[in-house]
Amino acid sequence: MSLSGFLNRFLIDLFRKKARGQASIEFMSIMAIALSLLVMVTMISIGREQMIVSEREDLLAWRTAMTAAKEINLAASFGNGYERNFTLPPRILTTGYNFSVSNQSLLLTIRWRNSQIYEQITTPNISTVPRSGNNRIRNENGVIIID
Repeated sequence: MSLSGFLNRFLIDLFRKKARGQASIEFMSIMAIALSLLVMVTMISIGREQMIVSEREDLLAWRTAMTAAKEINLAASFGNGYERNFTLPPRILTTGYNFSVSNQSLLLTIRWRNSQIYEQITTPNISTVPRSGNNRIRNENGVIIID
């Protein structure tokens, strides 16, 4: 084998090895870009899901507060002798909640996690607040009692 044939063969083999190496590098680059896109899409999806859950919690809390305020306002407007049973959900999604009443500002407050919602009520004469589950509301001599 002559020197020129040897060099020719050597250069052809070297070119083939470089082509294979370049293909591997290109493949790994494409895979890195695809993996980065996957991570980005996953992070965006998780953030969106958390926002949807938070909005759903707010909506359920608002409905619960509206139901309780409506029952208190009905009992106050119908007057002495009014009595009715109503049910509030046991939880807001997976979180417990509680009510409080501000008699001076006539607000019914529902609190859960680190959030709260206020609903207007029409009477300051409330002896107890609603609770999750079954409630019986009655008006005795102008005082709203919730058992």
